[in-house]
Amino acid sequence: MASNFASKRQGDLNRFYTRTSVGDLLASQLTDFEPESVLDLGAGEGSLSVAIARKWSTVRAVTVDVDPDVVEIIHKNIETTGCRNHFHHIENVFDPGLSNTLSHYNFFDLAVCNPPFFRPKWDRAYAQILQGADLAMACRSTAEVTSEILFLAQNLRMLRDGGRLVLIVPDGLITGSRMSAFRQAILTAHRLNSVIQLPSHSFHDTEARCFILTLTKNEGPSKNVQLFRYDPDAGISEPISISSDLAQQRMDFDFHKVITSDAGSLITLRTIGAEIKRGSFSSTEKNFLGHYAFHTTDFSSNFDGLLNFDSLTSTPAKTNQVLAEPGDILMARVDRNLHTKVGIVVSGQAPITDCVYRVRLPKQYQRSIFEALRSPKGTATLLAATKGVGARLLGKTDLLDLPIHITI
Repeated sequence: MASNFASKRQGDLNRFYTRTSVGDLLASQLTDFEPESVLDLGAGEGSLSVAIARKWSTVRAVTVDVDPDVVEIIHKNIETTGCRNHFHHIENVFDPGLSNTLSHYNFFDLAVCNPPFFRPKWDRAYAQILQGADLAMACRSTAEVTSEILFLAQNLRMLRDGGRLVLIVPDGLITGSRMSAFRQAILTAHRLNSVIQLPSHSFHDTEARCFILTLTKNEGPSKNVQLFRYDPDAGISEPISISSDLAQQRMDFDFHKVITSDAGSLITLRTIGAEIKRGSFSSTEKNFLGHYAFHTTDFSSNFDGLLNFDSLTSTPAKTNQVLAEPGDILMARVDRNLHTKVGIVVSGQAPITDCVYRVRLPKQYQRSIFEALRSPKGTATLLAATKGVGARLLGKTDLLDLPIHITI
């Protein structure tokens, strides 16, 4: 029978249910390590705890979840592994007093966690959780504090020094430019052992791109980070080792795999003084303008990359419109296939919508950057840099810092 709490979990908590294969993959990363105790916060029906108990049936498993209806289910699921040392608590993981509630277990050797992914309304009590994990300065504002960060902090508070944390995290925490300070804090204080990029549909009812992050508490700073990619058919890839400086920028396998072979010949739009602006008209406003505005749908399937706006009879003057002119590169900012939608204006001018970036460059770089972005290598790099489910998104900071291989 489905839990009565399921609707809240799927709505308010945005819970992504863990597939068995993900739990097994998570457990397989714990080599040369045999924990006596494991903590699973937000355990749900216990997929991660079950995977650990299958590997170490003598482990003391402590699970915590706010849903009272999963108690019987999780006990039965863990019992099937042969583990007879399981304790469950019905508690809110966002409670700063949780560490006191669980203090009689002492500190844990291992913590596994698949947190809900959402941005909770700020509560002053959350500051205590972040401070207890030495993460108070890792977020620049309360608006950056997400549920997965709070779960990570709670786990760190209850791990022993040298204990392992294996956490499933969303794309934003691994690649988002706004989270670079948070990544730096983790890399400085702890040893980040590995980051595994998971395929889409790793969790029930979502295409969200997720990662498995493994760290060792208070054994930082991290020098190098091992990146992997998991494929259900091919298994775990060979690792890519990146420096902590690169890991602070982003830690996804696909992105670093694309750029590593040309590492000595890369530039970025930021270093050559590019100006990037998005258009001023929404896609809805475009339909009521009474005149033309270039949109992502204007990149046709047989598009050769050259944009000619000479046929436009007029472009009404508006103080806030962004005009594309000869030499400007236009790129889709949001679109399922944005990595293929790159063009250069060869004549005329046109306003653009806010789904399109205008990239304005020094003249000597215009053609070379355009050709680099439309090359197979450039297309792959753009795709690796995008985020989102369904329609992909390329952030301005990500575009400015995109490594590009050019020949001038």
